[in-house]
Amino acid sequence: MYENNIDEAVSCLEEMLASGKIPSDTVWTFVIRGCFWKDKELDRGFALAERMINASGIPISHPKVSQVLIVGCVRNNRMDLAFLLMDKCKQDGSLPTRASFLTVIEGCKKHNMLKQGKGYLEEMAAQGLIPSADLLASFIYACARAGKMKYASDVWELMRAQGIQPTESMYQSFVEGCLKSNILDVALGFLKTMQEQGVAPSAMIFNLLIDAVVIARKPDLAYSLYEQMKAEGLYPNLAIFGQLINGHVKAGKLDTAFAVFEEMKACGKIDVDEQPYNMLIDGCVKSGRYDTALSLFDEMKSEGIAPSVVTYTILVSSYAKRHELDKALYYLAEMKAKGIQPDSLMLSSLIGCCILAKDKEKAAALRKEFYSDVDEVVNRVKQQAASLRWQPLVNTSARHSLVPKPM
Repeated sequence: MYENNIDEAVSCLEEMLASGKIPSDTVWTFVIRGCFWKDKELDRGFALAERMINASGIPISHPKVSQVLIVGCVRNNRMDLAFLLMDKCKQDGSLPTRASFLTVIEGCKKHNMLKQGKGYLEEMAAQGLIPSADLLASFIYACARAGKMKYASDVWELMRAQGIQPTESMYQSFVEGCLKSNILDVALGFLKTMQEQGVAPSAMIFNLLIDAVVIARKPDLAYSLYEQMKAEGLYPNLAIFGQLINGHVKAGKLDTAFAVFEEMKACGKIDVDEQPYNMLIDGCVKSGRYDTALSLFDEMKSEGIAPSVVTYTILVSSYAKRHELDKALYYLAEMKAKGIQPDSLMLSSLIGCCILAKDKEKAAALRKEFYSDVDEVVNRVKQQAASLRWQPLVNTSARHSLVPKPM
């Protein structure tokens, strides 16, 4: 009745006491809870609890009362008081309720007090109180995310000792935590354990592991995980397909990268964008497979996928580095016609190519069209020359005054 007006509830409680009526533990806890949940008046709630002890003789360790007080302390971020109340219950021989344990453990997780939280989980287990699977999964993940893998492992073993079969979400929490702690081998071990226990790994677990393995530069292992994933009737998302392709491209395994790319298109579950095309085009260019790169470029356009500035930069820069100025300028013109502005890397490559081709008029025209700051041109050309060890380019630029100094 008075849950939205704590002052009125306290007033009624006072009237009961004044008339010689002793409120029940239910009434006391109702009003105390109102202080914590409605107005967050922690001091007022404890003052009422003290009056309850004096007026009714109900101890603070009474299961209902202590539970309400513990919830109030955690809600008001007073974990120190919550711990004291838990200790008081044990000292008085009144074991904390399951709800009290769960509330304190959630508070420990929230405030990164994982050692204390693990201790309360162990106390729960010793008393035969089984925590929920969701709480165990989230606590394992919190430990792993904080780099406390020993705590995570202890809770995992505690869970197994209680006869709780790990769910897929628990495995995912542990795997994700291992990866955040850079313990790849342990994460892979849990995948194997899942499969041995007959727990089907989710697409998310495979995605997480493939991503981590690619980052660790183990493309063959990444492909093996991909094969296992397909055997389960699952497919990676677009980002992980991209990681697989890019990892194999960087490892010089273009044929495998193309195989993954074709399967990605054929699976019918992925809306392919320009990124995997860019990865493959870049890999083809760097490995000298220029015809294949152009075929991919034509394919993406025929599929209605618009090339981005990244795509054009790969093509234009590759032609510029090979000193094929006409082709480089052809693709520059094409991208300009589509309203795509070239980036600094492309322009510095083109200007350098023009200088080497002794076409100072074209170099000057490019500089005039795209650069308003002459110093920027000088710096870009010098950086490109240094990265490609084209020192003659800089000398030629200086001799012909293609990039004049500002007045």
